[in-house]
Amino acid sequence: MQNKPIYNYFYYLTAILLLISGLGKLFGGGEFIQGLFPFDLRWVEDGLSGWMIASVAVRILTIIELFTAITMLFRIVGKKVLVSLLLLLVIVYVVDFILGLNAVLSVNESLFYLFHPVLSFGLFPLFLVGVWMISKSTLTKTSWWSLLVGGLVIGGVFALNPLFIDDYESKPKEYTYKAKDWEIIKSKFKEQDIDLNQGNYLIAFFSTNCPHCNDLAKAFGTTYRGFGSQRKVVLVFPGNEEDTKAFIERNKSDFPYIRVTPDEFTKAAGFAFPSLFEIDKGKPVLHWTGTSFNFKVRDEQFSK
Repeated sequence: MQNKPIYNYFYYLTAILLLISGLGKLFGGGEFIQGLFPFDLRWVEDGLSGWMIASVAVRILTIIELFTAITMLFRIVGKKVLVSLLLLLVIVYVVDFILGLNAVLSVNESLFYLFHPVLSFGLFPLFLVGVWMISKSTLTKTSWWSLLVGGLVIGGVFALNPLFIDDYESKPKEYTYKAKDWEIIKSKFKEQDIDLNQGNYLIAFFSTNCPHCNDLAKAFGTTYRGFGSQRKVVLVFPGNEEDTKAFIERNKSDFPYIRVTPDEFTKAAGFAFPSLFEIDKGKPVLHWTGTSFNFKVRDEQFSK
């Protein structure tokens, strides 16, 4: 069967589709470093796991795609290994397609990624045919060259999308609470029938033109939906209403919010943004800035 033209066509088509999906994850978002972030979002939004697992799982998925594609193209992988990897990928892709049908944010970043949802959905049946034909074929044994390929792919993916110990440790920042700086914040939320003096809240100070604020806002919305969270989340912005609404729509982070003056914003935020607080009965008990609101903290906060 493997010598027939139709088999060779589907064999190489399967390999090329996997190569495109893997490279697309690394570079498709236009980011040379940390390009996997949209797919971390997708994994979490699917509800497959929290951030601590998703961050590793998406990198492993990308490694499997690239390793499988390259070893297929050079025919240095045996049938048992190849079929096992392909079936694993099929399971992940199918689950993602099903769970992603109602995705709000990441529908364009499906885990079988061909740059556009129409291509991803349209070519997926051809990919399945290729997997089926390969499972019925006779292939050579796995070559030791595949170990070299595996090492290079693993090193490349983690070099471009590194993970750090700090991402898995909770390290709140120091913050000096000044009641007068929070008076306007509390009063404006009170106008929306949100009493920060009652209960426990996660409050985020976002600037609409801050790139890291935009990324974190995406993570907020994605995590909230993926976890099915009941966390009380509120947002604070400086600036005008038009920019604020555009920020919320762009990042699909639709939580109650208020707008304050830039001076009021920076004083309450501690002169840093993004600045995030866990508020308990009106007072900040935990404070994070930027990257310190990491994988571990996201999982903890949105699980409450």
